Amino acid sequence: MSDDFELLVAALSEKLPAVDAPYLHGLLAACATVPQPDSEKLLADISDQYPLPQSLADNVISSVGSLAKELSTDTFTARFELAENDEAKRWIEGYLRAVEIHERQWEAENELHPGAAPPLLMLHTIAREEFRRQLNTRVPGYEDLDEYPHLVTSLVTKIYRQFHNLVDDDEFLLDPDDDFDLYDDGPIRLLMYSEEQLAGMDEKALFALVTRLEDRLPMEVMLECAGRKDAMVPLLFQHLRTDAYWEDDADADEHWGLLHAIFILGLIRSDAAARALLEGFRRITFARDHGLADWVAGYWPALFRKTAEHTTDALRQIADDRNIDWYPRTNALDCVLADAMRQGSAELEASLDWAAALCADATEDAGFRVITTGSLLNQPRPRHRKIYTDMLSVQSTESWLENSFDGDDIERALAGDDDPEWLRFDNPWNFYAAEEINLRQQRWREEESEREQPALDWHEPIPATTYVRGQAKTGRNSPCPCGSGSKYKKCCMNKAH
Repeated sequence: MSDDFELLVAALSEKLPAVDAPYLHGLLAACATVPQPDSEKLLADISDQYPLPQSLADNVISSVGSLAKELSTDTFTARFELAENDEAKRWIEGYLRAVEIHERQWEAENELHPGAAPPLLMLHTIAREEFRRQLNTRVPGYEDLDEYPHLVTSLVTKIYRQFHNLVDDDEFLLDPDDDFDLYDDGPIRLLMYSEEQLAGMDEKALFALVTRLEDRLPMEVMLECAGRKDAMVPLLFQHLRTDAYWEDDADADEHWGLLHAIFILGLIRSDAAARALLEGFRRITFARDHGLADWVAGYWPALFRKTAEHTTDALRQIADDRNIDWYPRTNALDCVLADAMRQGSAELEASLDWAAALCADATEDAGFRVITTGSLLNQPRPRHRKIYTDMLSVQSTESWLENSFDGDDIERALAGDDDPEWLRFDNPWNFYAAEEINLRQQRWREEESEREQPALDWHEPIPATTYVRGQAKTGRNSPCPCGSGSKYKKCCMNKAH
């Protein structure tokens, strides 16, 4: 659609010098949204009542059809440059103008699909400051859209899906920015995709979903991406190699896209996927305070399972490298031990001896030795008893290492069976299960609701007046109130989980 639209704008500009590309795209998007667009009224509005040449009129109608296809597969993107003055406003004005042109159709569709009305109201409030004042809502104005780059696209997609009966009471619908007041009390809905929809998308269209749906990417999309195998890997690898996406101020879609890329790569058995997955491992574990670290903690052995033949040697080198921090080394060591366990007894025993020797080396980093001993105690061997007991004194020399395990823990481990931790972290892909997605969204809402409540002294009677928020609540995309400069969802909100 991108190239076709540019050609249409160029052709229209020859006839209508004042043609406005953002306005036109918004206008056509609204026409593509309504089930029965009025082509005569649309063409008359574009040409200011002068007839267009038939070929140009056909191109306009064709563009509406192309936009409708994009909307039906959720590959649609509202086209305007945030850096350009008023482009976002002009796009929304074009959309609302098409709504006005199709007033009767739109009114009828809103009656049938009342769920489409709130997104349309949000589009009105973005463009019209007086609406924001009247509604006392936190919906941003068009000048603030750089903080919510996909809000307009998501709202339009929502309206389209309502109008075209693509949702029902049992289906989930994308609700990407539920930190706005208008949606706080509404149902949590997430997108679902049919096999036919996904099969009809190329890799770029699928990747657009990976980088747009934040922590609500559904299982069927993730599995479709993994099913494309090496055709999908270059897009995932490039995303992981882009430095800007790892920065604290990266947009939410880019941030979550990193996690999705890693989880998808963990399902692809190939050398190319292995190289990309190692890139993700290094990026996250070498900066262990990154916001995504907690989401993959414990899951690395499962994520490297399919690519172990291509990655175990590299991971062993990381575990052996004293110039690297203990955190990536211990994560790498667990992956090596997990692969050895899958290979059989001989390989496992040799790898346990290798890890035990690292623990026994007094010149090694204390943190690495203590954490690795903890891993060894999950697969204890009597021949390593002295190493375990020697580490009791090492752990007390560092405050954060103190009491990691004691003598009783050692005896219990030696009396029991193997119980490696990675067996309890065998399915990182449960992240994409519908019930898990729903629980996450509910948790975000509950936390925002708790932060929103006024602080009351329990000794004081509760006043019998309606509560009015003294200040705007902290949304997921808002600056963190701690003053770090990061967005809330990448700072204190993550620390709460």
